[in-house]
Amino acid sequence: VPIYEPLTNCGQLSNPACVAGQTVQRQQFAGNIIPASRMDPAARKFLDFPIYALPNIPGTPFTRTFNYSRNATTGGDNDQLNFRGDYNMSDKQRILARYSRWKSANLPVDVYGNSETTRKADRAGAMDAIYFGTSCWFGGCSGSGPWVQADLEWGLFPGGSSSWNHDQRAFSSKYVTAMLKNNGTTKLALKGGNAQSGSLTTLWNGALPNGYNAMKKQGAIVLGSGGDCCATNTNFSEGTFYEGAIVSGYPSDATEDSVQANVIAAGYGG
Repeated sequence: VPIYEPLTNCGQLSNPACVAGQTVQRQQFAGNIIPASRMDPAARKFLDFPIYALPNIPGTPFTRTFNYSRNATTGGDNDQLNFRGDYNMSDKQRILARYSRWKSANLPVDVYGNSETTRKADRAGAMDAIYFGTSCWFGGCSGSGPWVQADLEWGLFPGGSSSWNHDQRAFSSKYVTAMLKNNGTTKLALKGGNAQSGSLTTLWNGALPNGYNAMKKQGAIVLGSGGDCCATNTNFSEGTFYEGAIVSGYPSDATEDSVQANVIAAGYGG
């Protein structure tokens, strides 16, 4: 995919005028690589850390999406408890009692990523992405947003259900930090804050919505654009996405506070 230098538009910024019939109006970066000097300092720091794996397969033609593959692991905890009692009342009479209890807590497939591999809204729980905007999917929202919500596929959730979460709040600052963590079975948390100052606000910390336990993610990665924008090569999103990360496990509050402090230190808008 050619990467073009936006400052080389012909006829703009003191650049030579466009030639009649010219279809490509920008010059391609040398080697098709964006120079480090043209990258935002916060993005450059982000690239210095192995937040997610490098591609290990060619991916689809042209776009090179779906370019990472690995074997997934499964696990769980299955317990069966059995009690049996026998009582001989006589040579001809016997009483037997038995009690069995089965507990199954299977974990979802631990695939790397937060979305579908099909570019389709496959099912509830197939996506685990952050939504930031003014959409009120289930209705009953308070105010006009924009809000930090969880896009778990087939719905934007303000908290642990389709009902409005009264701990929700709008974030109107120019730069916003949004966080979502989800262990896939029992815990989900949403946080938001001003990316220039202050601490994070916990919007939800509790159970997953009904029908989303366990999650059913497939291993694709979406950062900066939800599945709706890419399913048909359209762009329904607005605003600017600066940086993001997908991590394994369930980060602690202290870790998230440290991330927020680092985001503020990056000096967005400075």
